[in-house]
Amino acid sequence: MSDYADELRDASIDRVRIEIGAGVVEIAPVDGDETHAFLEVLHGSGEGWVEDITFRVVGGELVVDTPKQSLRRSQEVRVRVETPGPIGARIKTGSGDVVATVPLTEPRLSTGSGDIRLDRADGTTTVGTGSGDIRIAHTTGPARLNTGSGEIEVSRTDALVAASTGSGDVRIGDAAGPVTIKVGSGDISIERVLGHSVATSGSGDVRVDRAEGPSVRAETARGDVQVGVPEGLPTYLDLKTVTGTIRCDLEPGEQPAEGDPSLLLRARTVSGDITVVRV
Repeated sequence: MSDYADELRDASIDRVRIEIGAGVVEIAPVDGDETHAFLEVLHGSGEGWVEDITFRVVGGELVVDTPKQSLRRSQEVRVRVETPGPIGARIKTGSGDVVATVPLTEPRLSTGSGDIRLDRADGTTTVGTGSGDIRIAHTTGPARLNTGSGEIEVSRTDALVAASTGSGDVRIGDAAGPVTIKVGSGDISIERVLGHSVATSGSGDVRVDRAEGPSVRAETARGDVQVGVPEGLPTYLDLKTVTGTIRCDLEPGEQPAEGDPSLLLRARTVSGDITVVRV
């Protein structure tokens, strides 16, 4: 049972600014014209703590701000926003998760150890976690995604994506825009590449299922590289491994005419294998 609860309804809300410690922030769809906001606090009965919570609408912005948590108790704050359409979002949590099943506009999200899960991010997107995972179904604008030790997964990208993690895996689905990925000790996988792409891992594998973009650079120190190339796509190869083996299923072909599609593929590994296959 909650120690404190509040709610409000306001049709003017078009963005949120939320900062909490532990707990969860949820943004979900609702029918109608009004945005509904719900606030629930667990273990927050400490003297003066609840009274210092900000929960209000200022100029169309829903503001939720909680004071620093008591050293004696662990307060948990749950914020749920139900909105009829896309909404701007600036959200920061300590260990709380962020979940959005409506499109977020120009989202700027960060957590310490919480996970972030979004259905769609529109416009410039900035997401960072310390040890939490990042999962986004669709990014329509430039996105910068960073985590210390979590995993990153994006199912579809329409624009530039820059993703980095220290020790987690990165998985990208259909990449229509340029992709830059840097991983310390995790694996990288991209299902389909349509733009310029760079994937670098310190000790993980790098896999591109279908490389259709103008260029792909795949590098790893202690891992394997595998790239699939569509049948009939002229490809310029630059492959090198120090102690591994190279296997290439591509047949020699004629140089493409000026303006025709082609692929420049560069792959590097120190102790791993490199495999290039037709798909």
